Amino acid sequence: MNEIKIGTIQRPHGIKGELIIRFDRENPEKVLDLPFILIEDEMDIFEIAEMRAHKKQFIVKLKGIDHIRQAEPLRGRSILVDSWPENELQEDEYFVEDLIGIEVIEESGRSIGHLHSIIESPANEIYVVEGPYGQVLIPAVSAFILSVSIDEQQIRVRLLEGMINED
Repeated sequence: MNEIKIGTIQRPHGIKGELIIRFDRENPEKVLDLPFILIEDEMDIFEIAEMRAHKKQFIVKLKGIDHIRQAEPLRGRSILVDSWPENELQEDEYFVEDLIGIEVIEESGRSIGHLHSIIESPANEIYVVEGPYGQVLIPAVSAFILSVSIDEQQIRVRLLEGMINED
């Protein structure tokens, strides 16, 4: 099975086993149409009993998770599915799993490293790049992201002085 990451369990909610989940996909309610989900490093499959919006995340109740003691070990784990009904992507939109691991190159041609993760912030996403300069944080806005090529596996960026530690 080709597993697709669709979100991350943030933390338990309450004492009855509910989970707060941040979804990485548009229209996260589509998860209710799936027969089951997987949780990273768990052997069982899980059915969603109910789901409701909570701020910019969702509170999800999984069948078989009925107490905070069962929910707590799931904190920080990825939610995986074997398929996801996608809408057409707009120009300059990408799936997170297509971007992770892609090489990040400064406009001068110098490699900064590879995209390690993406941080969600209220203003915009922040790309976390790991490479020869350590960890580099790049706001995912047009002032810094010049181009993204999934085919070439490259993100071209413009960095300001001081964004990387060259020591």
